[in-house]
Amino acid sequence: MFGFAYIITMHAYPCTTTYWVLSFDLFFQCTGATGMLDVMQLCYCAPRPLTVADTNVYTMRLCGAAYALAGLGFASVCTVYATMGTGLLAYRIATSAVLFLEVLGYSWYAPSAHSCKP
Repeated sequence: MFGFAYIITMHAYPCTTTYWVLSFDLFFQCTGATGMLDVMQLCYCAPRPLTVADTNVYTMRLCGAAYALAGLGFASVCTVYATMGTGLLAYRIATSAVLFLEVLGYSWYAPSAHSCKP
């Protein structure tokens, strides 16, 4: 749905293309932050007598803080772009770094097939 709105708006208002790209970056950063927090929650619960449900409230608070931080970065980049018209390379690199850290976290924590209990 978001992609469809992007295509329609981009053709009607081409000047909004950069802001749509920034919005996609924001969503990818939030997705990456969610994945990193998921790995952290699993790593925290694994050696303790806790379930994921026991730590959901705390993890959701951390997730909200991560989303607020990503939103603050998004607002800052939009403001700088609107006033100075600078490039977006640093923001794209930050988004790539967040996604890379998420993939790294999942690949590091991937449980082996023989450790799963039936």
